[in-house]
Amino acid sequence: MKQKEQQKVSDKFFKKSGLVLYFNIFDFQEVVELLREKYKIAKTYEEVSKSDKFTFSIYFDNELNFLADKLFYTMSGYIRQHGELPKDFLKVENVFREDLNSKFEEGFHTTISELFHKYHISAENFRYAFVKNLDNGDVNLHSFFIEDLNKAKTITNENLNRYFIGFSGHRHNLDGNKESVHFNPRIFETTILQPKFYPLGRFPSNPGFELSFMQQVAVNLALNDKNDIRSVNGPPGTGKTTLLKDIFADLVVQQTAEIVQLSDKRIKGSLVYWKDFKLGVLPHSISDKNIVVTSSNNGAVQNIVKELPKKETIAGDFQKLLDEADYFKEISNSKLTGEGFGQNREIKSELLHEENWGVFSLEGGASTNMNKLLLTIEAIEKDLEDHDQANTGESVYQEFSRLYAELKIERDKMQDYSGKMYALRKLKTKHKEEVFAFEQEEKRNEQI
Repeated sequence: MKQKEQQKVSDKFFKKSGLVLYFNIFDFQEVVELLREKYKIAKTYEEVSKSDKFTFSIYFDNELNFLADKLFYTMSGYIRQHGELPKDFLKVENVFREDLNSKFEEGFHTTISELFHKYHISAENFRYAFVKNLDNGDVNLHSFFIEDLNKAKTITNENLNRYFIGFSGHRHNLDGNKESVHFNPRIFETTILQPKFYPLGRFPSNPGFELSFMQQVAVNLALNDKNDIRSVNGPPGTGKTTLLKDIFADLVVQQTAEIVQLSDKRIKGSLVYWKDFKLGVLPHSISDKNIVVTSSNNGAVQNIVKELPKKETIAGDFQKLLDEADYFKEISNSKLTGEGFGQNREIKSELLHEENWGVFSLEGGASTNMNKLLLTIEAIEKDLEDHDQANTGESVYQEFSRLYAELKIERDKMQDYSGKMYALRKLKTKHKEEVFAFEQEEKRNEQI
């Protein structure tokens, strides 16, 4: 009743209210360390925020009747208690639910006292909260990933196997610190940082701020190395997103180079999806350069995806050129709604702002995001139909081919210079060694 008065809940809505108790609260890092020790996993740098978890929660209605269906037993709590992963966690949770339900039917006070005693309840490891509406309260869900991961383990796939087992091939020393005892300049001079491995595309950010040494190493490896799985680690603010931008930019340039070489720029339908309707299939040389940004951290993905199309990320020299290119700028800055079906289908747009330079990246996942993504594709398709690109695009293809060829020639020249400079450095080193050997030989002859 005290909570009813404090929360200002009417008699009508109080009937839907209840109480939730959180037992055995702990630092999740305990579970992380336990699993690391059990499975011999070495510590690695991760961008994770520490948080507290509860072992289980139980709910009661406004008359303190136990609500068995709302009980939630966390897997992390189970692991902390038992030191291992459960084989069938839902079965464990149901047994616990039935046991508590039976005990609460026998007596509320006795069962609560027993729980408080068993879990050594204190101000540090216990919380409770008043729930205004039990029907619309927060829903506790177990991880969706466990079933997917178990399924993935049964699939024979090279990339999945590498993800689960780890990389077992030859590792290269990429220590670029001159002060380090492991400093390995040769790998940068002879392979990674040779001009021929530099991308021909670059994100149009400020050209006065080039990539740092190790950022460029990461970009060149990502675009040229044969390994399909790579990881770039670093604390916040160290430039991971910056190097990703240049990788994305070069992949777009590579896709464009493939498109330009197509004799027929229209992709004809070949894959039947319903009756006589067919989908066009992109050539593999184009589709294998598509980009999907994924992460277990939604915020990390959102930051990248939302930042890419922002005007503020583009250098002033390039903004006018991007406006002229019109990378579906109006669509990117508009709220889109779809009305009707088939031939009566219409996409309406309402200009909200002009923060974006174009449609370069879109967020997926949630249904609202997917709806926006599909509407954007529809709007782009309509825009392309209204402006026949096949008839007006030849000059664009030719201009791209010309610039691409010029840049490639320039890179080839730099590669030639680099090769000659490397050969000269080797000769210089050899000359020094031979001069030193000659001087030593002369000294020995003088002593004789």
